[in-house]
Amino acid sequence: MHINHMWSKASKLAQLLAMLVTTALVMLGVTTLPTFAAAPTLKLAITPDETSYLSGVEQRYVVEFACASTTDDCLDSVVTITLPHTVTPAGNSNLDSAPEGVNATATAGKKVVTPTIKAPTANADGLVTYNLGTVAAGSSFQTVLTFTAPRGVTPGGSTVTPVATFSSGESKETSQATVTIKSEPTPQLSKTGPVATPKNVDVTYQITPKYDTNVDGLNGKSNMTDVVITDPLPTCAKYVSSSASGNTKTNTAATVESSYDPCDPHRHLERRGRQPRVHEHRPVRHRPL
Repeated sequence: MHINHMWSKASKLAQLLAMLVTTALVMLGVTTLPTFAAAPTLKLAITPDETSYLSGVEQRYVVEFACASTTDDCLDSVVTITLPHTVTPAGNSNLDSAPEGVNATATAGKKVVTPTIKAPTANADGLVTYNLGTVAAGSSFQTVLTFTAPRGVTPGGSTVTPVATFSSGESKETSQATVTIKSEPTPQLSKTGPVATPKNVDVTYQITPKYDTNVDGLNGKSNMTDVVITDPLPTCAKYVSSSASGNTKTNTAATVESSYDPCDPHRHLERRGRQPRVHEHRPVRHRPL
């Protein structure tokens, strides 16, 4: 009798445990566990048409991006393109040289989005922004970015690096492209005056420093700095007067220093200046002895 009673208690305990396990399995079967969306797969590339451009010439970049997920849409999608100042050959940011004439097309693809454009300033980078919102899985887009590196203030060998960023949720993709700026001063000098002049009559002639604009105009030109022009007088001439004027770095008319040195036969006329932009005219008068 004692053995049977013990077996009865063990049997009841086993039945109770089985009921608990069954109940737990049933509860797990009808309970929805939390799910987490996979991070979206993003693709992004920015590609320049050329690896180098003349200053003043429009640069063109193609920006391509896609929600590369096969099933999940890309939510809260934003594409930005940062436009920094140019960097000098010495590696310094050039605050005088920021991208000019920035333009970006609307997206080409299943979803057309027009960008907002914030032009760069002396103290801040430029920014192009595409607020895409929800992008369907598998969708791809293309847009075109254009701008110029300012001529004159962008030294040759400088670089500019626009940086594109594509973000969606916790995912982010970045792409950048570096382009080299070609620029150099191309000085030219001309001197005009009468072929012959009677004795004791003042002679006036002009010396004109300028840029060589026969190729590409003023594109690809950097400002001339610390310019000095000298003109020796003929041994038979007596200095009367001289003056100098022209366009400065700010492209405004200006009078610049002009002097005569009677002690240096090779430096009778001197002009010192900084960064003329286009040209100068210098009337010089002397009297044949």
